[in-house]
Amino acid sequence: MNENRTSRETKTYETFTREIHPEVEQGGTWGLDGIGQSNNRNRKEVKFNSVNQSSLDGGLEENRDHFEEHGRVSSEQIREYLQLYLVVGSVNCKEDPVKVVREALEGGVTLVQFREKGPGSLTGAAKLELAERLRALCHSAGALFIVNDDVELALAVDADGVHIGQEDEAADRVRARIGERILGVSAITTEEARSAIRQGADYLGIGPIYPTSSKEDARAVQGPQVLKKLRTQGITLPLVGIGGITAERAAEVVSAGADGVAVISAITQADNARNAAAALKSKVLRALASSSTASQGPEV
Repeated sequence: MNENRTSRETKTYETFTREIHPEVEQGGTWGLDGIGQSNNRNRKEVKFNSVNQSSLDGGLEENRDHFEEHGRVSSEQIREYLQLYLVVGSVNCKEDPVKVVREALEGGVTLVQFREKGPGSLTGAAKLELAERLRALCHSAGALFIVNDDVELALAVDADGVHIGQEDEAADRVRARIGERILGVSAITTEEARSAIRQGADYLGIGPIYPTSSKEDARAVQGPQVLKKLRTQGITLPLVGIGGITAERAAEVVSAGADGVAVISAITQADNARNAAAALKSKVLRALASSSTASQGPEV
């Protein structure tokens, strides 16, 4: 990552001390860039006239290069990274998590969130080591690596960002601590979305869209209509749907207003993570292409 993003002193997970980054003015507020008056999704038109995986991956690599050179990622770049978002931890993988993530990236995953929580989850040096290995895999594949609700770990391994829920540390405090790194926030209501945007969120995780058993603390099922409601009420920030999403349901989620889908068991519990990811990615890309064509309207 860029030297300007945050200090680059070598840190270990056990000795890392909290710091407020100088890039972010203390006590400041963040602009309402993600709140608009139109119910249009305001997605930059994605050129998917023919779905070309190699060209898409090349574009993601260019995004990563830009991120490393210039700092904070633009909303349009984040939309591309949200296309296929994998939430993974050692306790939810059918096989070795390193193998699962490697195959998932080969299948088209564009962002990995490391969520190491629950009974039997790793701690300390083992958690740090796994995070470092997954981050290396993501960056070699041109994908982003984000840590769930653990700012110290995210900074220690130089992750691309942090994702937090409504019950975690306040978004504005996390933003101050992570500087220009990506900040994702879980939300359901318009009020939660607007608050997250004011506090510096780069994208919102919306769900659970469908029933899920992957998270014991999941909130009430919302259905795809929650995405439509948020878009209708002017939320233009990048959105990723999560919760019970399968390849068969992915298109419905994207059509409702999401820029991509986040999954856990659909990939981590699959017999073949690569094939599962590829099937999801294909559905997402086709839905994005269809949405892009529909928003342009008929040719005159």
